[in-house]
Amino acid sequence: MTKPRLLFLTPVEPSARGAGLALRAWANQWALSKLCEVDTVVLEPDPGWRRPLGKLGTLIDPLPLELRQAAVAAKGLDWPPGDFDYIFAFRLRLAPLALAAAARPGGRDAKLILDLDDIESRLEAGAQGLAGWLRQAKLARQERRMIARFDLTLVCSARDRALLERALSGGSIAVAPNIAPPIRAGLPPRRSGPVPRLLFVGLLHYGPNVEGLIWFCQEVLPALRAALGRPFELAIVGRGAGPAVEALAEIPEVKLIGEVEETAPWYAEADLAIVPLQTGGGTRIKILEAFALRCPVVSTSAGAYGLEVSDRQELLMADRPDAFATACTEILGDPALVQGLTERARDRLGRDYSPPALLEHMRLALEALG
Repeated sequence: MTKPRLLFLTPVEPSARGAGLALRAWANQWALSKLCEVDTVVLEPDPGWRRPLGKLGTLIDPLPLELRQAAVAAKGLDWPPGDFDYIFAFRLRLAPLALAAAARPGGRDAKLILDLDDIESRLEAGAQGLAGWLRQAKLARQERRMIARFDLTLVCSARDRALLERALSGGSIAVAPNIAPPIRAGLPPRRSGPVPRLLFVGLLHYGPNVEGLIWFCQEVLPALRAALGRPFELAIVGRGAGPAVEALAEIPEVKLIGEVEETAPWYAEADLAIVPLQTGGGTRIKILEAFALRCPVVSTSAGAYGLEVSDRQELLMADRPDAFATACTEILGDPALVQGLTERARDRLGRDYSPPALLEHMRLALEALG
């Protein structure tokens, strides 16, 4: 039986080893490739960037992300030849390009799918001043307009689906969950160093990550130092550290590692992973990665937003600095607690945040489109 054909539009190169956005693009592309013949178009800010993507798709000449529907149509972007059954836009900013593709001869009968890995208007909810309010209102209008024009919108959690359904009068919305990054060389053995190690992994130029790290180092770390009564360290792993994060390395317990080739060894040598985010949208892939690598997690409720997890089941959750410090101390001193948390976390990962789970969600979503 011939598979339907799908045009996959993404602003980042899909990568199983990339950060959150690239990883979700890869996971979506992987699941869709099991159900469809996928042609991938990567649109990057640099028009000179070009290379093949291998078996899952073909990279077409990239164009600046600022192009909108009218400009794309006027320039006559060279889409892959032939007819498409589906056109998939990854992220809100590529929705106009999908609409332009649907207006072309090969896309006129295609079903339109939009993936919102974040509800971007929600991310602006805490912005200050008139400019912040205007950005939020503009994004909210664009979200409503695009969701109404697409046949299906995908989000990464049931909570995001409920938020959009309350705000919209129409549009079909389904969940396509995030998944943990694949482990390349098998599960590394757990190892403990001479002092307890806390681990933070994430993009270090992403606002919510920076805000969360500053909150932890200024509010939680002193309380943890007093409660623990012995040396410990916090390893910060990720790329893009700016002055605010670099300044945290002046704290004796803080080690700014920066970008690493593989995060798995760092999880293996960590006694716990922290997710001290105060804001943010989507779902935290860093929590799923810790689950996969059997590293216990302490998170704020904002950090665990959107994941089907509960306090003291798959992880510990705390929002006050003293409670967060107490949760870290409890994990560092209770091996039985750690074993229970990590076992239940692995079970949750397999049920809800694994490649088979994503594939089933995607299969049901395409079947509903007809």
